[in-house]
Amino acid sequence: MDTSVDATTSVTEDVPRRAPGQRRFVLGFLGLFVAVVVALSILKTIFVVAHWPELKEAGASEVVRALLLGLRFSGSAAAMLLSPAIFLWYAMAVVPRRSLRRIFAVYIGFVAFLIPVTVISDFLYFQESGKHFTYEATAYLGADAWPMISGAFSMHPWALFGALAGCLLAGLAGTITANRLARACIPAEHRPQRKWLLTLPVIGGLGLVCLRGGVGQFNMSIGDAVISSDPYINALCLDPVYAALRTALSPEPTFQFHTEADNVRTVRELLDIPASQAASERYPLVRESAGTPQGNRMNVVIFLLESWSGKDIGCLGGVAKVTPFFDELASQGLLFRNAFATGIRTAEGAFSILCSFPNQPVKPIMNRYSVLQNRWRSLPQVLEEAGYENLFIHGRDLDFDHLRNFLFTARFHRIIDRRDFPVAAALENDSWPGAHDEEVVRRADEEFAKIQDRPFFGMIYTMNTHPPFAVPEGFPLVRKHDSDSNRFLNSLNYTDHTLRLFFDLAKKRDYYHNTVFVLVADHARTRGFFTFATQHHIPLLFFSPGRIEPRSTWLVASQLDIMPTILSLLRLKTRHACWGRDLTALDEGEGFAPSFAGNEYRWRNRKFLINDGLTDSRPMLFDLAGDPDCRRDAWDRFPQIGEEMTRAARAYLSLSDTLLNENRAYPPEGE
Repeated sequence: MDTSVDATTSVTEDVPRRAPGQRRFVLGFLGLFVAVVVALSILKTIFVVAHWPELKEAGASEVVRALLLGLRFSGSAAAMLLSPAIFLWYAMAVVPRRSLRRIFAVYIGFVAFLIPVTVISDFLYFQESGKHFTYEATAYLGADAWPMISGAFSMHPWALFGALAGCLLAGLAGTITANRLARACIPAEHRPQRKWLLTLPVIGGLGLVCLRGGVGQFNMSIGDAVISSDPYINALCLDPVYAALRTALSPEPTFQFHTEADNVRTVRELLDIPASQAASERYPLVRESAGTPQGNRMNVVIFLLESWSGKDIGCLGGVAKVTPFFDELASQGLLFRNAFATGIRTAEGAFSILCSFPNQPVKPIMNRYSVLQNRWRSLPQVLEEAGYENLFIHGRDLDFDHLRNFLFTARFHRIIDRRDFPVAAALENDSWPGAHDEEVVRRADEEFAKIQDRPFFGMIYTMNTHPPFAVPEGFPLVRKHDSDSNRFLNSLNYTDHTLRLFFDLAKKRDYYHNTVFVLVADHARTRGFFTFATQHHIPLLFFSPGRIEPRSTWLVASQLDIMPTILSLLRLKTRHACWGRDLTALDEGEGFAPSFAGNEYRWRNRKFLINDGLTDSRPMLFDLAGDPDCRRDAWDRFPQIGEEMTRAARAYLSLSDTLLNENRAYPPEGE
């Protein structure tokens, strides 16, 4: 009797338990993977709810399509997040150690915390920039993150503290759940289950398929999310965690189309470089501007206007009427109504303006290791050689985005920032300590007036229109200071007021009538509705009393055109390698502008715009005259134009990529 019972017990314990345990072991990890995908998909409801008015315009079917295709990106993100967990899972099966279970539980808890933190942070970033995180998710993990984080918390303290608490709870719940899952699928005290390793190829293979985005899709990229003419649909399709992880784990991207000889020929034609200025094989864009070595000795002042978007400026069609002085000044200068930024961050705009070199996709140029080691022919360097004194003036810190290092490399002789302003001028109740724009423009006027013996180049970078949109106490508000949109418009009105203050002061100085003033935004601001056509639209104004004829033009202009235009206005003969053209020499229908937003590349002329995801698929083409909001792909109607614009845009990108990576933008001294 006893013997038979023992035998039965032995059979039930030894033989049948292994098979169910193995199935449970495999299904347990697959369930964890599905849970991560579901969590990523559910968190997209934040985006859907916030942008439903824009998404509704595209139609419910497009929203559903974006969500379904987005599962590929969510699956790939889950595969990346859980790759370390796979090895821990199998290690627990082979090595019965409680320490491994604790490590596994803590790691899953970290993933459960990281996912909502990334999604919420990305959502806030999208509100300002119109794109998901790519390189930014890891580039600002140090001190650079503090101004952004503190600024967000100062505007929405309760909401973000609540969100942070929710993320911490998600992390705790993930840790507890992972510990219970491990106990349910892997007995605490067990013999090493080496046979379970035979299932690793199956789990690993499924993970690889998800990582690639499907069986037939090789090396899925961020650009594959460009499925619609609506940028909000594309943003819904792309999983923000995928975008952040993909750029963090991938090598620095390169983009090459056509041969270098073809690219050089195309770009030189775009820039109207005459055949008489023979191309150097190594430095193909180096040429000489017209004029004399000393030029006309006029001063140059560039206002770099933080986040001034075309849609908010009165003379550019803005309905808020909060920039009365800029609108007044625009009627007295050369206003480019069709001007565009090359990127979506300050450093990108500053670099394109000062070096006339295009921004790059995915990882902007100022965040590439090579940029501070390359030879750049910057505007300050050119003017330094002509005897100018170069000043950069800003009221906050300039260490953000490597900007300070770049400014020294670009040959600014003096850089004035927060540390050079008296304590009394410091901002109160602001997340980014420093001086208000009013103090900055007063200081700029004083510094310019001191320079008597030679011409100067000054660059003034304003800041009040950066979140959290600080306005000095007592300044009259044009809107209730009760929403992000109204706060921005109030700060925009304040910075416009400081421009009036500066010019009122400058008119009393000797330098005023001998200066070319350029007012240009660093980038646009996309909070509120935006399209492919408006995402990079910025104000650009050249003003010089008595020297520049007042007019308004629809000529397409770019930040890249500012340097060659200034060289022309100064009549300065010098070698340069600008990627833009002299705007004063172009006809109304000419001009082009390249712009980048993550992996998307925009190229526009007066009549058409293409949006290129830089994949094997063709770009989308839009007829700006008949479809100014870029809602309908017009490639089938204008295939030849689409092919020509795509070839030009990709040649421009390819050559800039080559010259950047090979340090061939400009030759060393003496060559």
